[in-house]
Amino acid sequence: MGDIQNTARIQIQSVINFLQELGYSFYPNEKVFESVSYETNNARKVVSFNTAIRLHNGGFTECHGKYFNPPFDNIPVEWFAAAHKAKIVHTAKLQHSKKHNAIIVQNQMVKFVEPENVSLFIK
Repeated sequence: MGDIQNTARIQIQSVINFLQELGYSFYPNEKVFESVSYETNNARKVVSFNTAIRLHNGGFTECHGKYFNPPFDNIPVEWFAAAHKAKIVHTAKLQHSKKHNAIIVQNQMVKFVEPENVSLFIK
């Protein structure tokens, strides 16, 4: 078994990819996502990083995994499917610390959505 790699960038990029497919842009200085198509997705205009992680990890997904629960239930089903295809890892183990204004990695161990792509991210 190899050394544990720092997967912070991979996990953050997975969250960013996911939210971009839902019409959000990431603002790293503020650690928030803002909807560029707020009128189209009819969800929240601004999403905190911690809420974005919950979205990515399925915290707002209805029990059958086909769409989001409120307040994100108006996001089109096609966007939901595209967001899941854009993920790099299944679960992002991250947390935004407001006290330090930093993103904290809770666990470096990740499971890739496409296991054959591991060599692209881990050297």
